[in-house]
Amino acid sequence: METLRAKGPDTFQCATLKMPLDYSDLGGKTIGLAISRLTAGSTKERRGVLLLNPGGPGAPGLHLPADPLMKFPAEVKRRYDLVGFDLRGAGQSSPVSCGLTAEEQSDQPYKAGTFAKGADRVRTVAGKCRAKAGDKLPQLTTRNSARDMDVIRAALGQKRISYLGISYGTYLGAVYMQLFPQRADRIVLDSATDPTRIYRGMFQDMAKAAERAFTRWTEWTARRHTTYGLGDTPAKVRQTFWNLIARADREPLPFDGQTLAGEGIRADNRTWSHVPERYRRDTARHPLCGDFAATITPCAFWKQGNEPQTTIDNKVGALITQNEWDSQTPLFAGQAMHRALRGSRMLTVADGRGTRRPLRARRQSLRRQGRHGLPEHGQAPRQGPDLPGYDRAEVATPHAIPPGSPGTHDRL
Repeated sequence: METLRAKGPDTFQCATLKMPLDYSDLGGKTIGLAISRLTAGSTKERRGVLLLNPGGPGAPGLHLPADPLMKFPAEVKRRYDLVGFDLRGAGQSSPVSCGLTAEEQSDQPYKAGTFAKGADRVRTVAGKCRAKAGDKLPQLTTRNSARDMDVIRAALGQKRISYLGISYGTYLGAVYMQLFPQRADRIVLDSATDPTRIYRGMFQDMAKAAERAFTRWTEWTARRHTTYGLGDTPAKVRQTFWNLIARADREPLPFDGQTLAGEGIRADNRTWSHVPERYRRDTARHPLCGDFAATITPCAFWKQGNEPQTTIDNKVGALITQNEWDSQTPLFAGQAMHRALRGSRMLTVADGRGTRRPLRARRQSLRRQGRHGLPEHGQAPRQGPDLPGYDRAEVATPHAIPPGSPGTHDRL
């Protein structure tokens, strides 16, 4: 273990662990994994370690233990060592660089007329990455990241680990529970993905949920036309939005390129099609942002992984918290995770949206889970100022989506 210089409180520590690049070849090449730890505030009350993952996939997690935006309850910080880490191949964990241009790093929306050109572009991206990091790419998998978590557990001298995963991090946590069920302690999965829809299906679900959330927003905005002036009916608000999009299309705003953090992790080419018609269908179903969810990516041309995709089906206990109106990790995705994790409990933030109330729900859930373990089915934190207890949540119902503008919904 190599110690890194830490920035933050005196009790915040950083180090690099040497992990096997390929877990089927333990004596072969290694990869560095950056980890951090904020030690528990009370030695007497300390219960164990709580690993953290923010999602992405590939989003940096090294800073999370000392990140004030996480707003960990004081009780959790007293009882647990908070442990962050950057996933293999990202952040400070032996980052993989493919030498891409800014244009190659950005996703392009699906357009029928330019699909062939877009496919050529992402094929080039996949080729560049294969040339520069071909030995590493097949090993940047969720299964290997879950194995890395278990090495972290062993390095910290723990028999079991607790875990908080957000968004993609919920899938990572579920894979860990599947591979190492006896080593999972108290698990909180916040804003869960559908484990049967990894990975392309996850983006299709986002498009579907975005349509629902956007429709609800047009209704809310129309009722406040005197304040915002965007239209006094949902249809007019929707048209104002599309007019703005058309204007941005005519006069695009430049922006800097972004890191290709998540491609390696979500690039399982078994889920990404080469067939243009399938992408066209996705766009037709969800005109609001289906063009991005349906766009072809370098994943379609990645070399297939060495292992099958993980099937999640176990009875390990976990607490799933879900926001009813989340457009990125929709309620129906969380319900699918709940079905797959047969020992789980699910809390729904009824009428939840945005970040404030779900964040408070997460804090209360962490406090409750850390102290008492799993609650009963169907409970959710109250939405009072201090979230003092639990109330039964409303059962969320399917939400109708009106026809988009432009575009239509077909039944393909």
